[in-house]
Amino acid sequence: MAYHLAHQLWAVSGGFEFGWWLASVNQPRLVQNYVSMLEPWCEWNACSRQFILGLSLLDTEEAEAAYTAFCKAAKGVSTEPFLRRLVAAADAPLTQHQALVLYYMKVIKLFEIHDAGACVVRLAETAISIADKDDPNLAMFQWLVFKWHLAGGRVERALSAAAANPAPHARDSAAAHLLTTLANRKQLGALVSCSALSAETERAAVARAKLHDAATHNPYYDFLYALHISRQHYRKAAAVMYERATRCLSERGGAGVRRKWLAAALACLRLARPEHAFIARPAPAATPTATATPTTLLDAQVPNIRSTALQVIGPEELAAELRAEDPESIDPVQQALQRHEPIDFDYLYPHLKDADVETLLAVTKRAISTEQFLPRWFLLRFMEVGGATCIRSLLCGGRALEAGEACCGALREALHALAPGTPQQPRAAPLALADLLLAELDTHTHIPQYKELYDDLQLLVKEYTAAAVRISENIKLTLQFTSVN
Repeated sequence: MAYHLAHQLWAVSGGFEFGWWLASVNQPRLVQNYVSMLEPWCEWNACSRQFILGLSLLDTEEAEAAYTAFCKAAKGVSTEPFLRRLVAAADAPLTQHQALVLYYMKVIKLFEIHDAGACVVRLAETAISIADKDDPNLAMFQWLVFKWHLAGGRVERALSAAAANPAPHARDSAAAHLLTTLANRKQLGALVSCSALSAETERAAVARAKLHDAATHNPYYDFLYALHISRQHYRKAAAVMYERATRCLSERGGAGVRRKWLAAALACLRLARPEHAFIARPAPAATPTATATPTTLLDAQVPNIRSTALQVIGPEELAAELRAEDPESIDPVQQALQRHEPIDFDYLYPHLKDADVETLLAVTKRAISTEQFLPRWFLLRFMEVGGATCIRSLLCGGRALEAGEACCGALREALHALAPGTPQQPRAAPLALADLLLAELDTHTHIPQYKELYDDLQLLVKEYTAAAVRISENIKLTLQFTSVN
């Protein structure tokens, strides 16, 4: 009896029953003293002692020191009987890497109990780096990395961990968890930019958007809209906004904000390519379209529409629906463009004098198609915000004279900016467009007006080219002189 007891207590006997009993009596300081006493001279069960040291350090809230001890203990998982039995049965056929993965899994659970997220992440990443590609625990380790990074506010790392998870169901769960967490933190922009999880987050957002009111703050509709816009899926973005507008009809307080979502849907359809500029909506009761087939994203997003007939609508029908809500909701310039009539420049002057390039280009195309005269103030504004676009649109519309005069004006301004002592910053001259114009005007030089414009434009191109070459040479000489001195 005494021999058997001494065999269990004596450190070099090969057994570890006493060390494990010492760790189980909830005396962390006693364990630390025991390990410290044996560490300098006893090589038996050294890794097992590091394991119980890690347990005692966790009990005293010393997570980093415990992490170091557990990492040292990992070296003996395949060699020391106690640690081998800790991870699996003694006769289980495990490779060294498989045994280490199971060991890290048990240690991670200990750190999770003590809420030591940083140590959990490091251990999980170590397990991922040594695990086999077909290890069934890889998804769990990736989930742990994702979970603790997200809890610590490290969103980018959490997104990377979620995207790297090999299990589809784990990626779906991560996407749903990200949506809820980042919506509460108002950080959904980071999720929009993560293309690796776009499919999972889209499915989760579609489901969650329906669980919240459409009229009030609904971050999931906002997320879907931003996601589709960032991917240039304008028809999908329009379908999302139209669904939200449709739901507002049946919700209290939704009528006041319905116009906002209709306008967003209309803007998206106008950004889409013509062959994709349509969405589906429920057909009116009097419309006999019982055999209509749903062909848009709305069929998958609005379940209660599937059993009803659908009507395919484009930007014009959607604009009419928006006008029915509020005739003043559309800009007067857009209203004028929708009417397919000549542009009334006098009426639209207050709206065009500060318009952007896209609006001015649309008005120019309409004026050219209806053979209207373009006022000088309009061309000056267009040249101010987008000179090259203005010249190109006039030239493509067959108005070579107006395009040539505009190009001459741009070259004069660019040439003036190159003059010494001028306060203006040098600007790029439309030389490529000037070459196109010269080729176009050259075919009409038998007409005096075209001949005069051709000569003026050719002279300005030569003067600007000579000035640019002269200034370049002066700069080279200045740099050479500076380098010599």
